[in-house]
Amino acid sequence: GTIALQNQLSGLTGASMPTGSVLQVVSAASASEETTTSSSFQESGVLTVNITPASTSSKFWIVASFEGYNNTASSTSFFSIFRLISGGADTNLGGSFGMGHYRGSSNHNEGTIAMNYLDSPNTTTALTYRVKLKAASGTAYLNKGAGASKGSITVMEIAG
Repeated sequence: GTIALQNQLSGLTGASMPTGSVLQVVSAASASEETTTSSSFQESGVLTVNITPASTSSKFWIVASFEGYNNTASSTSFFSIFRLISGGADTNLGGSFGMGHYRGSSNHNEGTIAMNYLDSPNTTTALTYRVKLKAASGTAYLNKGAGASKGSITVMEIAG
């Protein structure tokens, strides 16, 4: 009956939810502009989420979307999602060119960058997922024009 079902549901924890269940969702959004001239990935700071896994078997689906730009004609801005394990390694989940890039033929173009990744960090230690950016040359922009466009990052923990 209803009482038995309520007792059953109240006993479920994140670690005991059926495989594929969404255990928690954490999101951040910002219209702040971030820039770098570095050829090494730099933390954007504004697109960052912290999440503590319920189980070592959990998977994390990370979705990020924002406006990308470079102020130098025919130069490229690169963007990637990084995972930082508290007290441990900071890992680029993309390649050396990241997961998304913007290359314009002139310096008056912007483009939407959309990235997603399914991560299996195999830990219950607190995690930080964040967007980082770098420039081949010129200046790489995330959210070109402060307040003009809003980027976001969302992390969903999924029972493994």
